[in-house]
Amino acid sequence: EEMKDTSVAAGRWKSPIGRSLISGQTIGIRETCVDRTNKKIYIAERRPWESGRTTIIQMDPNGQNATELLEPKHDARTTVHEYGGGSFSVHRDKLVFNDANSSRVLLLDLSDEKNRDYIVLTPDNAKWRYADFTMSDNCDGLYCVMEDHTLDTPSTVVNQLVYVSLNPSGGVKDPIVVASGNDFYSAPRLSPDGKKLAWVTWNHPDMSWSGSELFLADVEKDGTLENVTKIAGEAGKESISQPSFSPNGELTFTSDRTGYWQLYRYANDSVSPLLSTPTKGEYSIPDWRFNNSAYAFTSPDKVIAVSAELGVDSIVKIHLEDGGRLETLNLPFVDVSYMRSLDESKVVFQGGTRTQFLGIYLLDINTLEFKVLKKISNTEVDEGYLSEGRPIKFPVENGLESTAIFYPPSNKDYELGDNVKPPCIVHCHGGPTSHVTPVLDISIQYWTSRGFAYADVNYGGSSGHGREYRERLNGTWGIVDVRDTVLCAKFIAASGLADSSKICITGGSAGGFVVLAALTISGKENVFAAGTSLYGVSDILALADDTHKFESKYMFNLVGCPPDSEENRKIYIDRSPINHADNITAAILLLQGSEDRVVPPNQSELIISKIKGSKDGDKKRVDYHLFEGEGHGFRMAKYVEEALRLEEEFYLDVLNIN
Repeated sequence: EEMKDTSVAAGRWKSPIGRSLISGQTIGIRETCVDRTNKKIYIAERRPWESGRTTIIQMDPNGQNATELLEPKHDARTTVHEYGGGSFSVHRDKLVFNDANSSRVLLLDLSDEKNRDYIVLTPDNAKWRYADFTMSDNCDGLYCVMEDHTLDTPSTVVNQLVYVSLNPSGGVKDPIVVASGNDFYSAPRLSPDGKKLAWVTWNHPDMSWSGSELFLADVEKDGTLENVTKIAGEAGKESISQPSFSPNGELTFTSDRTGYWQLYRYANDSVSPLLSTPTKGEYSIPDWRFNNSAYAFTSPDKVIAVSAELGVDSIVKIHLEDGGRLETLNLPFVDVSYMRSLDESKVVFQGGTRTQFLGIYLLDINTLEFKVLKKISNTEVDEGYLSEGRPIKFPVENGLESTAIFYPPSNKDYELGDNVKPPCIVHCHGGPTSHVTPVLDISIQYWTSRGFAYADVNYGGSSGHGREYRERLNGTWGIVDVRDTVLCAKFIAASGLADSSKICITGGSAGGFVVLAALTISGKENVFAAGTSLYGVSDILALADDTHKFESKYMFNLVGCPPDSEENRKIYIDRSPINHADNITAAILLLQGSEDRVVPPNQSELIISKIKGSKDGDKKRVDYHLFEGEGHGFRMAKYVEEALRLEEEFYLDVLNIN
């Protein structure tokens, strides 16, 4: 074996994983859809090299004959809830999608390959947004969520379920409202015979994952609904997600009434669990985006599902003919989403392993053979440059434990010298209600192949660990997440996995808030030498007054109260990093998009002026970059690369890695 070079400082190792690999070559797979009637697979693909446009690709079940269905002028994206998802649906060769460029729902008949005329289904009104489509079996109409921004403030935006005709004879008409009055709606789903519609709804101050309700109604000839019945769910207590009908018309859904999102069926007027024995697996994720799917029926008595434990996904088979027996399939996947069934023996899903990038896979559920149909990156990286993430647990307060995924530095050409510990990047995910898995992620490997250790923290409040873990953040946002991240960094240093003087912290959005809070409110602990906040929240009181409808009351749950009294406002002020700028000892880098509506640029600009104006502010290093035209999360290739370059140069400089 060749000698590895120990003379180069960790952090400066040469790596084949370049910045362009992360920006340009990586497509974002937004979601997948399967048309069981024509056995074709459809993928919404986001392309950074086309300014982040989303197009739709059709392919055969074997991955062959991939065809782009949309003209370049169309962008199959939706911004309902700002985060979108559920931008298209296909059934019996009919594709419907929301075109972000015209703000209209369009229909394309795929059966006629010569004539690809788009049929416009909704009126010309840029204030109306649509998402989460379900078509009737005979394709005469569809149901979807409509979000009306005619009065565009968080308290005046209106969400409802609507019916849209797919045969707009005599001109396009306004959608027919079929359910309204609540703050939010999602997941309208039709039964196979088209006679029933199920949907999920919830009201402020809940998010769908803290409390939501499932309804079922009879569908009338004109698309309107009758006999609306509540099936499950409770505000503040029970979260319902992913309603779906089995092939023989039984309503199924996930509920976290046991403390974990498990699968249930509704039959003979009663709800019962699908699994014979409850588990600690999570069969759902928080619905930040529409159209998530963690399970699919391959036949009336077989369900293939995704179960997360401690944030790591596995694929399971549920044998309904055997009373709901659970069989965990021996497969390498650790991150799985968009589970769809193609036929009785095959499913399609988005998945990735510790050494294979996320992609769209076809799995034979009997032989367990799988093949990749499309990868988010066509780049092959030599495994000698890859670091495999491993879940770690670390102690936090009250005898509890939290989890993280730890990646040691890895590069086949270099190694650490004797008694040398690597620098480490501690990453805080956004949400805050989401979680990270150990799936191969090129943006993590960028760092580990250069000699950095990397810790991806699932702080208290993360999903994938059950309701109790998720609720650790209720009322303690900016306390528990920050404490867990600081304790994770200390644990890694104490375990000898990293150099305690060279630990950096990074995160975006709610993760950026954790970065700023860790550097200010916990700044006196001096755990971190440097931090990078990507569009992070610095003033939660300002954000409470200046955000979009979907999350406008989310913070009340996270902080523990609305900012409606002097006493309550003081809690918001205390939790805001901007009011503790004096405590900063670490160098800080702020990266921000100019068009960000979720966390506006003034959040970054305010904290900079506070740090500069604080005691010894002129000696504190604060770097700031505003990316023109970018929103919440950077989509343009040049800016993705630029942000990475700035972050890398910042760490090498601050940590004095020569």
